[in-house]
Amino acid sequence: MEILVDNREPKRYYDLLKSNFPDYEFKYIKIEEGDYVSNRCIVERKTISDLHSSILNGRLKSQLNRILTHNKIFILFIVGDINHYIKKMKKLNINFNMKMVYHTLASAIVRNNVHIIWVNNELDGFNIIIPMMDKFEKGLAITPTKINNVVIISKLFNVSKQIAIDLINKFQSIENMVNATEKDFMEIKGIGKVKSKQIKNILKGELNSNCYV
Repeated sequence: MEILVDNREPKRYYDLLKSNFPDYEFKYIKIEEGDYVSNRCIVERKTISDLHSSILNGRLKSQLNRILTHNKIFILFIVGDINHYIKKMKKLNINFNMKMVYHTLASAIVRNNVHIIWVNNELDGFNIIIPMMDKFEKGLAITPTKINNVVIISKLFNVSKQIAIDLINKFQSIENMVNATEKDFMEIKGIGKVKSKQIKNILKGELNSNCYV
């Protein structure tokens, strides 16, 4: 099995993989999506801090929407001690919404068929993930169905598939949607003032405490 390691990952992880898994081939190169990629899998590594911020700013949601367009199995690799992180945030007088994090991860598992591995250090994670990827490569799991753009838009904006189709036909790209006004969205049947405002807020990356993936 060949595994690509994104060269923005610390090189010590690449060296760790090579020394602990000599039966596999690893290549340290730039990857467009994910941190560790095989023929059938995409693995994204996140520290707890990165996970928390990516939920708050909407980056995780956007990332999931992009990755799920690939015909690959997605594994979210989380590293860190949650209790240690909470204590650290309290000392800094920063509120950490643990319930929001757990809710978002549960939603990712149920709604998006995301596989989540959460460990305290990278080596423990690799000891689970590498054999896991190997089993997927050998066809011991069903690859999720590729999601098309209509489904992505429908999920992202919480609208019907017909409205999603109308949005795609009218704007043609996310960039055009970002530049559109609320009035532009209201020209589509089924989108009123409230929904138009919701769509614009999502495009601006505005999320409330009740995050859903």
